[in-house]
Amino acid sequence: MHMIASQALAMAPQGGQNVADSSMYSIFYNLFPFIMVLFILWISVFRPQKQKLKAHQAMLEALAKGDVVKTDSGIHGSIQKLSEDSVTLEIAPKISVVIDRARIGELVKSK
Repeated sequence: MHMIASQALAMAPQGGQNVADSSMYSIFYNLFPFIMVLFILWISVFRPQKQKLKAHQAMLEALAKGDVVKTDSGIHGSIQKLSEDSVTLEIAPKISVVIDRARIGELVKSK
């Protein structure tokens, strides 16, 4: 029994170092690579995606009658009528379709 107690005292931190302090450093060093991966992921993926979404929203808000647009599915057409959540596109002479405003992929030609 005496031997176990002496081994425990030998493994105790020296120089007044607190066990809680050493475990906090250990946790930080173990989590640091994970934090760096998340930061790099945010810089390379999430931030550009957010900027692209803002640009798309601005384009949707700026649409006007007569603009030529391309939908997400590849249909080209001229805007005939706009509402808050839908757009009427003329895809051929006297042929119109109604689509969701959010499905407009890009502005091809502004009025």
